[in-house]
Amino acid sequence: KAVFHEYLMSILEEGHTLEFFIEGGRSRSGKLLRPKMGILTGIVDGFLAGRVGDMNLCPVCVQYETVVEVESYSNELLGARKQKETLTGVLTAATSVLRLNFGSIHVRFAQPFSLEEYIQSFIAERSLPKKLDEADQRRLISTLGYKVVYELNRNLVAMPAAMVAAVLLAHPGRALTLDRLARWYKWLEEEVSARGAPIPAYPHSALDMVHRTVKKL
Repeated sequence: KAVFHEYLMSILEEGHTLEFFIEGGRSRSGKLLRPKMGILTGIVDGFLAGRVGDMNLCPVCVQYETVVEVESYSNELLGARKQKETLTGVLTAATSVLRLNFGSIHVRFAQPFSLEEYIQSFIAERSLPKKLDEADQRRLISTLGYKVVYELNRNLVAMPAAMVAAVLLAHPGRALTLDRLARWYKWLEEEVSARGAPIPAYPHSALDMVHRTVKKL
């Protein structure tokens, strides 16, 4: 732990950009996971100790249309145990995976914010002393982690696969024609957009989008 902390400090002291995954892994359900505080703790500790200066935090949301491990994810949701990833497994699957088409990838950047300004605001709103005790510092790190996750959630795109699945799951009958599915898809897309959620821009009609999405599901 101490070695990793020093490595993290050296990266930040030299002014390098640091990328890390706040959730610690990918969600099996598609919902955001609770933030992992390890790297954030190191960053905040280094700043409060004066080892590193102010920095901007920029939450980045990455989404893709088709999950690579869709079969294993489905099995896990049905109760199967998660298989451990190994280097051998990755190398074996790499060739076949690279030949497949997993659709579009959407990358969205939230508004960057200053770590120093965030900490100053946290202290001012709670009338805390400038030197935080251990409990307040843990609270600071927790609120910072959830702010990052909140900004990620605000920038999530309503993916076509999710909307098609929502229509199918909400339909009381056993089946839908493509035309009817497309009408419900168009209605849901308009409702989601009217509520301010980002919608991916595709040069396709609703029917084409539904047909394209169903083929990938």
